Amino acid sequence: MSASFPNDIEQRMISHMNTDHVDAMRDYCRHANIETSEIDPQMIHIDQHGFNLDVNGQNVRFDFKEKCTSPDEVRNALVALAETARADTTSSKE
Repeated sequence: MSASFPNDIEQRMISHMNTDHVDAMRDYCRHANIETSEIDPQMIHIDQHGFNLDVNGQNVRFDFKEKCTSPDEVRNALVALAETARADTTSSKE
């Protein structure tokens, strides 16, 4: 079975992230020690196992902890990753 979502669903998720959640994508990068202060990461692919960001011309892969079989599961995985990244950032400042 393919790990891809139908193209229209994938494109809606990508568009939503690139329009409304650049801050979360910066947090994902910061959590992975990838510098983004000068650029905005852009989501370029998402599937059931994770997603890819274009970070200043570099294709960076982020994997989900578990396979996501629906857009709702993808949303939950992205939120969880953002919460983890933000918690690590907060605790490193203390």
